[in-house]
Amino acid sequence: MPTASGTECVRVLVALGWMALGWTDRECQLEKGLLAITVSLEPELSSEAVAGIVELAGESPFVFVARLESIRTLRVTAQIADGQGSKKAG
Repeated sequence: MPTASGTECVRVLVALGWMALGWTDRECQLEKGLLAITVSLEPELSSEAVAGIVELAGESPFVFVARLESIRTLRVTAQIADGQGSKKAG
């Protein structure tokens, strides 16, 4: 399981059908059906912490990682389109 920020984890879970019910600057509460979880909004969560979130959410690790990579790819693509991508000197 890769590391991820808490915000990335929330974005993935929302994309997987979870609803954000409330948040502070430290955490976000999400709900899906009868399940409810709280995700820490740390800038970087360990792979163990991410795996724990995925397990508590009852989501497939493979689907979670695929969605996470999709979100990251879209973010990088948008940054490049906006001219914010890194440029090599040469």
